[in-house]
Amino acid sequence: MKRPSAREVANALKKWRAARGFSQSQAAAELGISVRSLQSWEICHYTPSATTWALLTRLTALLDEAEK
Repeated sequence: MKRPSAREVANALKKWRAARGFSQSQAAAELGISVRSLQSWEICHYTPSATTWALLTRLTALLDEAEK
């Protein structure tokens, strides 16, 4: 999987979080990451590695499926 741009990461995370009504703290807890990491990704300060992004993508898909 190719590493997404910082903007793609930020947009995807914000969209996922907003769709669930999560605060940054709630989203970070749900994803098992630090609030600081989530904040850094959402403001395009850092981007997750390709491996981390692949895991986050799979995890959010599983969480979405569990909500159905």
